[in-house]
Amino acid sequence: MECPTCGKSLTTERGVKQHHTKVHDDPLPNRECAGCGTEFYDPKARLTYCDDCNPNAGEHNGNWKDAKEKTECERCGDEFEYYPSDKKGVYCPTCVEEADEFLGTHYAEVHDIEPVSRECKQCGEQFEVLPCFTRDGDRKFCDHDCLSSWLSDEWGAGLRCTMATGARFGDERLSGTITNVASVVKTVTRWAVILTFITSGQFGISTTHRMPTLWTT
Repeated sequence: MECPTCGKSLTTERGVKQHHTKVHDDPLPNRECAGCGTEFYDPKARLTYCDDCNPNAGEHNGNWKDAKEKTECERCGDEFEYYPSDKKGVYCPTCVEEADEFLGTHYAEVHDIEPVSRECKQCGEQFEVLPCFTRDGDRKFCDHDCLSSWLSDEWGAGLRCTMATGARFGDERLSGTITNVASVVKTVTRWAVILTFITSGQFGISTTHRMPTLWTT
């Protein structure tokens, strides 16, 4: 087989393709467009259409860099851009970032869901929350400040960051775990003192040496 550019003869088609890519720095076509029949090169040899016919290429692609559309935010009225391939633009990025994490205000407005009232476990104030957040006993606090205060009061400021991740806004199931851990630590400490007392030669040798009181809770 001959190279279509320089006419060099090679024994296989694969050899011709490799030669053309390496010597002429131009890969030979390995695909035929199903739309227009034009031959083109695809590194993975998977494409069915060329760039001109591909229904998902260029302006036909909803994520094309120039395919953004403008719309008006339904909350603040500001104009913003969005890709039409995404869900319909409803709120601008600023309003999305400022969405109330606890109330889910934006979601409730769109889907017409009535919130329910709850009493904050820390400050006692009434606050509103979506019904779906009350099924498992979640959302016991009106905001992060009250949650942090409750964690500080219950478990100490040193545990605030750690417990804020797993407390699920006031799940008492974790308090039992902490109590158990504290009990184990106390028991280990007691036995360590006993072993130290024994190995020091003071245990059972003189009546003037008594075991320290270790089991007082």
